[in-house]
Amino acid sequence: PQWTGAVSSYSRKYALQGLFGIADIDVDELELEQQAFKKKEEVKSRDFNAEIMNAISKEQVLQIAKEA
Repeated sequence: PQWTGAVSSYSRKYALQGLFGIADIDVDELELEQQAFKKKEEVKSRDFNAEIMNAISKEQVLQIAKEA
């Protein structure tokens, strides 16, 4: 009975997803993934060496190194 119930539950889920065009991924998770991807792209585009060379204090250098 438990196995049959699990199969029935999954089949209903995927049938409704197909019928209504609902994505398999949660919308909240998708937004978090997009934010993380955007942050990674920002980090890749930064010139950390130039930022460190222009840093005024040790704290600034440590903060830049932490972000890198």
